[in-house]
Amino acid sequence: MKSPVWISTVMLSGLAMMGCAAGRPATHRPAEKVVVVRDTPGPGATVVVKVRPPSPRKEVRSRRPSRRHVWVPGYWDWRGHSYVWVKGHWTVPPRVGLVWVPGQWVARQGGWIFIAGHWR
Repeated sequence: MKSPVWISTVMLSGLAMMGCAAGRPATHRPAEKVVVVRDTPGPGATVVVKVRPPSPRKEVRSRRPSRRHVWVPGYWDWRGHSYVWVKGHWTVPPRVGLVWVPGQWVARQGGWIFIAGHWR
């Protein structure tokens, strides 16, 4: 009978390999480059990344599917150890007249924080 520790190690190794295939990291950085700051009430936290994000990629937009569609540009997402590019895409706003405000990385609190994109 195999020990539970061995089984857990194999399962974690498989999960780690699957995570590597999910996106293309721009840089590999150790976990100590991240600071979690609890500056809001409740369970929310602000993640401060000590590594400057790469410059945004230039994206080629595909043909606009319809007049209702709005382009949501891609952005760099921090995945704990590295930045991964999330591709831009066309989407239909939840309501007529809304405008997409792109997400952006902002220098604050001794590092970089991400302000998520949103509809306005």
